[in-house]
Amino acid sequence: MVNQSDVRNRLLASLPSNDFKIIAPYLEDIELDRDHVLILPNIPIEQVYFVEKGMVSVVAEKADGRSIEVGVYGRDGFSGMPLLLGSDRTPHHHYMQIGGCGFRMEVADFESLVADSPTLRLILLRFVHVFMTQ
Repeated sequence: MVNQSDVRNRLLASLPSNDFKIIAPYLEDIELDRDHVLILPNIPIEQVYFVEKGMVSVVAEKADGRSIEVGVYGRDGFSGMPLLLGSDRTPHHHYMQIGGCGFRMEVADFESLVADSPTLRLILLRFVHVFMTQ
């Protein structure tokens, strides 16, 4: 099981210890190589990622093949933002711009934990707000 004092993801590290104990069993340690895809556009999200090291690019892709980066996050964030906002997909492509590592969990587990923990939900929604402001 993951020890909270060893976690580098700022969202996970900032959780009250009782919330971290609830989420920790669902966190799978994973290497995230450069170009690893976290979310494909317009396809249901299957997993949520909490980046420990590296950087994720969030890209909007146009029909003509051109794309533009619309955001970035790293150990300050997570990849399940649309899930908190009531959607199972996003039009944006999320991939590792700079390789690293992190934790992954299944969407069903994530949604259940967020529904049961107002504190976890609030901390994650604060990140969504910061990301949208970016």
